[in-house]
Amino acid sequence: AYEIGVDIVRRSGIMNDVCQDNAPDSVSRKENVEELLNGIHDFCSMRQEEDNPDISLSAFLSEVSLLTDQDTDKEGDSERVSLMTIHSAKGLEFRNVFIVGMEEGLFPSFMVSESMQGLEEERRLFYVAITRAETHCFLSYARTRFRYGRTEFANPSRFLHDIDTRFLQTPQEARSNKHADEIPTGIRREWTEPVSRESFRKTTVSYNASPVNRPGINFKTGQTVEHERFGIGEILNIEGEGENAKASIVFKNAGNKQLLLRFAGLRVIE
Repeated sequence: AYEIGVDIVRRSGIMNDVCQDNAPDSVSRKENVEELLNGIHDFCSMRQEEDNPDISLSAFLSEVSLLTDQDTDKEGDSERVSLMTIHSAKGLEFRNVFIVGMEEGLFPSFMVSESMQGLEEERRLFYVAITRAETHCFLSYARTRFRYGRTEFANPSRFLHDIDTRFLQTPQEARSNKHADEIPTGIRREWTEPVSRESFRKTTVSYNASPVNRPGINFKTGQTVEHERFGIGEILNIEGEGENAKASIVFKNAGNKQLLLRFAGLRVIE
């Protein structure tokens, strides 16, 4: 499905149409196409992990077409996170706001990074996003991101430089991050100080994790493992051997999953 999706985008010339200029709308349309391809790639990866051979484009379309607001809004007015663009959030307020993708090339977009007018427009959008929060605003960026068919290293957004560090609180585990040199200087200085340790103590997890693809690691029933998407879980059963070994795992947040061990990328928690 992913290869077909990339080929459709290439043959149709859709990228040429949406990238005619650096206007915010054009940038947004281009990012939508990229995110669609990323979604197809994630769908194929998940199907492989679950030993499901159907990774066709029709299977992807069948799955995503079933997801509507009616289907996902089963809890009515209960607390939940609503996904939206910054433009659509204008005029709204929420107790907690999560701004993700605070990376160079994403926010601000690489298409406006050399234009002062474009950068100022993106900076205004960032201000709009932050001011949607009544109580807390959570900012995050990825160390790596899958884009254009490959995994790329990401750098924190330049907009993070503009934030007075007095208004930042950072989890303790982030301060010891080996990628600290990538962090803007002002924020990195804040990370070297004891910032709100008590606030993050409950969410800090300490364990020694080992990648499963290292020689000598044997999976056993009852082991606690961690998966990149599904989180922490326990192995209930293992079937098969070698490359065909499949594990039945119950995850705390994702429920029961059947995963092929050679694709799952599990880490054993000791």
